[in-house]
Amino acid sequence: MSDGAEYVKYVTERLIQYWEDPQIRERKLERKKRREPWPDRWFGHMVSAGFRIWLGEVRKRSARLRWREAQAGAGGGMPDYS
Repeated sequence: MSDGAEYVKYVTERLIQYWEDPQIRERKLERKKRREPWPDRWFGHMVSAGFRIWLGEVRKRSARLRWREAQAGAGGGMPDYS
């Protein structure tokens, strides 16, 4: 029974030491900053760049359509000559 209690005590001490040590946290943040984004890691730069370009075009197109619908609803469409 004492071995289990000693082990829990050891693990608790290590966790507290890890949480309170600012150097470990700084190293982890520094490593994160150096890491490239996941699409680049998975697919390479060209595929992720192509996806970003395509997504930007889709967003532009949908914004344009929303603007046209708003204009048509606000009377900005064809004039009514009747």
